[in-house]
Order: sequence, then structure tokens, then C-alpha cells
Amino acid sequence: MKLTTTAAKALVLPPGTKDKTFWDDELGGFGLRLREGGSRNWVVQYDLGGKSRRVTLGSTSLLDIGTARAKAKGMLAQVRLGGDPATDKHTRRAQAAETFGALLPRYLIANQGEWRPQSFKQVERRLQKLARPLHPLPLTSINRRTISGLIADIAESNGPTAATNAHGTLSGYFSWLMREGLLDQSPMLHSNKPKPRPGRARVPTEDELRAMWSALTDGDDYSDIVKLVILTACRRSEIGDQGGGRDPGE
Repeated sequence: MKLTTTAAKALVLPPGTKDKTFWDDELGGFGLRLREGGSRNWVVQYDLGGKSRRVTLGSTSLLDIGTARAKAKGMLAQVRLGGDPATDKHTRRAQAAETFGALLPRYLIANQGEWRPQSFKQVERRLQKLARPLHPLPLTSINRRTISGLIADIAESNGPTAATNAHGTLSGYFSWLMREGLLDQSPMLHSNKPKPRPGRARVPTEDELRAMWSALTDGDDYSDIVKLVILTACRRSEIGDQGGGRDPGE
């Protein structure tokens, strides 16, 4: 029987049958599967390596017979060239489930011990909050254009420093995904880094430093830190830091 729109609509399950596939005489391997309960799906079936494999193309309510037949022809041609549509479909489903957000907890758990607590909080915040628009996206769908748009948005809403740090943190995450075999290439490769703000050129004068020193109190943590900054010219974060390690996003 040649499957046509009219013929397909007329097909029903034989009495006592719960599942039956009606095959098209014109295109071998193309058929319509009817199941108890009312489902009607176009299917394509082929042999590969001595095993029969079947792929569901879609429901008759969503896919007209012309489109279904064209998809079946394409898959059967792929098989003749050595392809395996069933395996490819399974791979695409698996990749679709591997989203940026789904794999993020695994990354954070695997690397938490490598960072000092404060650095971990910063990395977690950047990936959980600043990179939230990427969370529902499959890894394979994220490209340099996606990254560029996100970094531009972060720079606009949080400033260039936050965007620069987010760029570094994202680079660390995607590099780890590559090492795990979850990506072949990082979308961060050759992506533009935000330009940081120019550093402050002005240095306080001796009179200004004396005025600040006289305004500080004794025995106060904040005052002690400011005094150390004045004496050592270290950054405030370097004075206050209590641990080792390095944030891979910095």
C-alpha cells in the first residue's frame, strides 16, 4: 500500500491488535505506526550491522506526510553513506540535556577545594547570577556571539571590572568542560576581553596621608587595615586576605 494523506487517515488497528506499523510500498522503511490509545506516528526503519533500528519522525498531527516522507528519505540516504540516524538522535538528546546550568554544580563541587572561600563565593556568584542567561542553553549552542552579548550586558549593568572578571571565570568553566570531554572547543576562544578602566594615576600627598592617619583610631580593625595600606602600599584585599589560593577568574 502506498501511504497517502487519505490512506493514512483511513488506517485503523485490526481488532485485538495493540500496536501495528503499516509500511509504504513506495519508500521501503517508511511507515505509519498506530498504537492502542490513539497515537499515530511516522517512523523510519533500517538495518545496520545486522540489527534493525527504528526512529520516530513525529506525530501525524504535527507532521504532514510529505514532510515525513522527505525526512525518511534523508535518513535512509544517510544510512547508505554509513550513518546511523538512531544514534545521532540519541546523541542530540543527550547534548540538549547538557546545559550550562545543569553542569554548573558539578563544576563547582569538583573545584571548590582549589579556591580560597572568598574566591569560591565570587566564582559562584558570577556563574550563578551574572551568567544566568546561559543556564538554559545547551553547551553546544553557546558560541562567541552568545558570550559577547552576555559580557556586553554585564559591562553595562555591573561595570567593566565585573565584565572582565566574568570573562575570566567563564573561560575557566569552559576549559574545564573541554577537559571533561563535554565540549570540543571553548566559545571563549578568541572572544574579546572587556577593556578595564584606566588605573588611578593620582597618589595621595604626604599631607593628605598625615591627615588620614590622624583621623584613624587605635584598636579598630578598619583603622589598622588603612594604616597598613598607607605603610605598605598594598591593596586593601591583600591586607584583609586570610587564605591562599587563587580565583581562576581573576
